[in-house]
Amino acid sequence: MAKRFTCTAPSLKGVVYTLEIWDSTFSGTATTFNVSSRLFEQRISGQAEKKTTRIMGGELTFDMLIENSTHAQIIADLRTSKEDQFTLKVTTGASSPTLFWTGVIIADNTEQEDANYPYQFTIKAICGLGALKNVPYYDAGTLYTGTKTFVEHIKNCLTKIPSSALYASGDEFFRTSVDWWDENVTPANATDPLNVYGVDHIAFYDFHTSGGTEKDVLSCYDVLDNILTAFDARIMMVDGVYWIEQPSYRTSNYVGRKYAKTGSYLTFSAYGSQNTLNRTESGARNSGQGGTWDYYPALKKVIVNYNVFNRRNMYQLGTIVSNPYGGSFPGGSFTQEIDSSGGNSVIKATGDLSIQVINASYSGNQNNMVYAVFRVQIRIGLRYWVNTYTKDIPGNKINYTAGQWSATAGYFYLHVIINPIPNSNVGLSTSINILTQPLVQDGGDNLFTLELHAIEKAWEAGTIATSVINVWHQIPNIWLELYDQGTPDAKEDITQYTATGDAGNNIIETYDTRIGTGTSTNSVGRVRRKVGSNWVVTGNWGIGSEAKNKKLSDLLAITILRGQYTPIRKMSTVAYGSIVLYRKFVTDGVSWLFQGGTWRASDDELAGDFYEINYGTGGVNSTPVKVIQLGNNNIPIFAGNGNPTTGNTPPVTSGNPGFGSSPPPAVLYPVSNNALSAPVATGSITSLPVVTALTGNDYAINDIITIVNPVTGQFDSLTITAGPTAGATAIAVSGTLTANYPQGSYLIKKPIAYAFSLPTTTKGSVLRFNRTSVKWEAYDGVTNGHVLTWDASTNDWKASAPTTVTPANVTAGSTKVTLGGTPTGAALQAFTIDVNEANL
Repeated sequence: MAKRFTCTAPSLKGVVYTLEIWDSTFSGTATTFNVSSRLFEQRISGQAEKKTTRIMGGELTFDMLIENSTHAQIIADLRTSKEDQFTLKVTTGASSPTLFWTGVIIADNTEQEDANYPYQFTIKAICGLGALKNVPYYDAGTLYTGTKTFVEHIKNCLTKIPSSALYASGDEFFRTSVDWWDENVTPANATDPLNVYGVDHIAFYDFHTSGGTEKDVLSCYDVLDNILTAFDARIMMVDGVYWIEQPSYRTSNYVGRKYAKTGSYLTFSAYGSQNTLNRTESGARNSGQGGTWDYYPALKKVIVNYNVFNRRNMYQLGTIVSNPYGGSFPGGSFTQEIDSSGGNSVIKATGDLSIQVINASYSGNQNNMVYAVFRVQIRIGLRYWVNTYTKDIPGNKINYTAGQWSATAGYFYLHVIINPIPNSNVGLSTSINILTQPLVQDGGDNLFTLELHAIEKAWEAGTIATSVINVWHQIPNIWLELYDQGTPDAKEDITQYTATGDAGNNIIETYDTRIGTGTSTNSVGRVRRKVGSNWVVTGNWGIGSEAKNKKLSDLLAITILRGQYTPIRKMSTVAYGSIVLYRKFVTDGVSWLFQGGTWRASDDELAGDFYEINYGTGGVNSTPVKVIQLGNNNIPIFAGNGNPTTGNTPPVTSGNPGFGSSPPPAVLYPVSNNALSAPVATGSITSLPVVTALTGNDYAINDIITIVNPVTGQFDSLTITAGPTAGATAIAVSGTLTANYPQGSYLIKKPIAYAFSLPTTTKGSVLRFNRTSVKWEAYDGVTNGHVLTWDASTNDWKASAPTTVTPANVTAGSTKVTLGGTPTGAALQAFTIDVNEANL
């Protein structure tokens, strides 16, 4: 990189300016050129709608006189140049020049006069602040990580402007003038709030909400805008450096802290000078050139929306994928500070899993069922979320232990059921939804991966090689979320702060920022204070030496309100003299700040807009309000049945709805009589192989048996054609199967109506089975003394009188009764009955 063209010219007042065009592809001696009589014009943009413009982009325009082919070559080179090839450096002073301005020259900001030599080639260079809208906030494609001071964030952004190459590493590059402090820091000239406080880089990322890293990270412009908004500050290029200041700090003397291009602190300077416009040569207001007075209206209310993004995706990496074309990315490490919140924080992972199953060389029965078991590795800090699994072969399911945090590396397992095994290939899709127990320690170096673990056989022990059955997968939308208060219903997207002024006013201004005082330990953009190598939370905030009694966003809201508590005068005029843009302007005893306009170097005059510096003391802050955004694209769309779980206890299956440890039909396992020991195919069937050997009285002829697929729930009913024998491993049946059934399908005997249903009756009744009605009936009898006796002729029980003992059955003088004997004549005497107990 070298200086290619140079021009030195004075203003009408004799101020010497030097314009240098630098070319990153040039080496050699610079060629001189001349400019038109206007020398150059420097314009700084301001936003007219609101009093303070956060980022005041600037441009510098001059007319280069093209007098020869060497001059003309720059026109040709600009047509093919990259945006960072040509830069402009402007200095002031003849003997000891000081830096006045730097910027970038771009071809589409040039204009060529259609004339012969010498002709004008108008060049417009930009300060680069506006161009940062198209520069993503990362380091050459790599995400920034960790918590850094605001000065470091600012340096990261500003050094991406191509003209930063014009500065040596130790040159002054930017200045800050900020006077907001929290209660833990004593204000001092050599201490800079922007170099004491900071935020994590995650405040400036929207992971997987827009599509790819370049779209998900904020632009450098937006990063600066968020920082400046949080502190009610603004930035512009002044005196060759980027100047950051709080307008509210400009009411009196102030301090500016200076930083090198590396972000290193250089020194501070106390400022008290002003541009006094008192109709003298050193400063005047030319009201004769059409100056006007106007007003900004008084504000009724100021609302600050602090985007805490408590519902956000912490996963910072790309799509998890495994495919047959050589592409594979299981996920990996991500750096993000995670606070366990005293054992309240839990992690939730959701996503849509697409699976392709390819039968490469499987030759077994395709009706068999297999489990594609995946393993997820979640590490937060030094702890892993783990579980274990075992196969329940009879139950056609996988059982999981409850998940827990472990200091030993491990995995959390889950599975997908594949049935039947395809002839060639098949596509499946489901959702994952993992909710952990509360974290046991904080995280920083974290990990999330998902891989295929094994293809488990459902019908027996063992696995199938992944070369035999290929399982490829993809999760394009992993969403890893943190609930630092334990439940999703306690999380918000925005904390809204409000300052209210006079109800008689009508104007309400709203500001959005990602930086503030965090409402929870894991709020994105929560400001923290650097103490040595540690970062600690901040307390309440205040201005300078005033009381520290507000949250940062409360302080922002009330400061903006008080700066416009009454109508604020706005002045459009032309000022001339020894003007320094970063100074305040004083005319007729009123202080003003420059809001935007054009510096005409040839005439040493500034045509622009100014507003009155007038901060009142009114207004009150309201209690902050938590806001949840509906339809916000930062909120995950829960896949399948993966709805949020509000408790800390994971679901009882695998802790992962959508990957249930057993499919819904498997609930029939406890009521099944047996199960298939081998798959059976569709069509007519005469025998069912069973897992458990029969006892011989399991079924009867004409019993109905139902076969149920444990995966799909499909079923068919068959009829028993022969009574089984003890030890048999097959059942004789008749019927037709309408589907294929895998090994392990359930066999359930269909009960006969009323077969096990007993009627209600009165005390003393007996039950007898009525073969005609095929049910049990109550019997009470109709004649006293009758009993039920078996009638072999009718094969039935009937009521009849019992056999009685008469004198004819008694032997005189005997102590025995002979049933069916012949009378011998004597009177009945006392007797006993001998009973042979062995015959009872």
